[in-house]
Amino acid sequence: MDALEQQVTDLQDRSRRSNLRLLGLPEGAEKDDPIGFLKRSLPTWIPSLAGKDIEIERAHRVYSRASTDHSKPRVFLFKLLRYNDRNLILNEARRHAPVKANDGAMLSFFPDFSPMTAKKRSSFSAIRKELKEAGLQTFLQFAPGDATMAYSMRFQRDGGHTDLQITSKLF
Repeated sequence: MDALEQQVTDLQDRSRRSNLRLLGLPEGAEKDDPIGFLKRSLPTWIPSLAGKDIEIERAHRVYSRASTDHSKPRVFLFKLLRYNDRNLILNEARRHAPVKANDGAMLSFFPDFSPMTAKKRSSFSAIRKELKEAGLQTFLQFAPGDATMAYSMRFQRDGGHTDLQITSKLF
């Protein structure tokens, strides 16, 4: 059964690899044209994306309004045609952080993962928070098809840095 769960998780992660989750976008900002809205807005939120031909296949809100806190906007999910565009948006959003919408709302971009992978990633939250408070830079790396997740920490001192990588089994 474990092998089957691993295969399903792997397939889910592979099918989501060009997806991004956008948090913080006010409800209704996209009106009736979510793809057009994103194509117009991405270069204003992240100026280095201006002039880039980013093709978006689909975009929509996830989770029903009835089951969520009405004070928080629902997650906005969009699928890009090219995986490289997904990485470009993630890297540029990180470089231009904090990213703000036109109305001043703070926006966050995240990769879209399967529920199993998302659960595993969230298990690192407490230690990442402590390390961030200590002034250390951390990030998680995950490659679909590989049942491991690498947790990387960068220690910076006097202009130099040291990298430490810890590998954890997903299953």
